[in-house]
Amino acid sequence: MEGKNKPGVSLIENAIKEGWIRVIPIKNTDTARLLLTILDYGEAEAIVLAQETQADLIILDNREPRLFASQAGLKVIGTIGVILKGYKRGLVKDPMTEIYKLKKQGFYISDRLLAYVRSIINE
Repeated sequence: MEGKNKPGVSLIENAIKEGWIRVIPIKNTDTARLLLTILDYGEAEAIVLAQETQADLIILDNREPRLFASQAGLKVIGTIGVILKGYKRGLVKDPMTEIYKLKKQGFYISDRLLAYVRSIINE
């Protein structure tokens, strides 16, 4: 399994075992294979699954899959957007701490987006 040694894998595996994350195989493997010419495996399958399940929202961080998903009519949010929504709803106390934890683990966030997040928090 790709990414087996990445941070958080055990948390995801436990969430699957506990039943609050479900693994759903895609049906349209032909579309996923076609998307693999421009996207990574996980991104391609996530987009296909979002289309198949008529998802309300898809979480994608990289620019190319976000653009593709948007053009395919999907509503897209990124990890930073999820953190900000949690902050606005009172579920995340300090979004900058959470973002810096992600950065420490190798998550890329541009200086421009970081400044935007700060401006929202300081409103």
